[in-house]
Amino acid sequence: MRDLSSALRATSHARDLCLSLRRAHRGERLLACLRDGAASTLTTDDLHLALGLALAAGERVLARETLEALPPARVLEDSVLLTLRDAACAPVR
Repeated sequence: MRDLSSALRATSHARDLCLSLRRAHRGERLLACLRDGAASTLTTDDLHLALGLALAAGERVLARETLEALPPARVLEDSVLLTLRDAACAPVR
């Protein structure tokens, strides 16, 4: 069981590293797409990443405006976009 726990922990760390590298490598380009109003050209994964980065950077207005510009069906059919919309529209504490 100990080997399994170590393997799971290593896999989790590797996944976190891959996600961090992905964000660092593509983040600025994706945020630029949001700022240019080109969110509809992004893949679903890229859109999730871009909106998450915008929210993490405190750019709630950008995230909210981007989500409002998307076809409503696209947002309603995607649980991640719904969650990001909730985060972008939530009152600031």
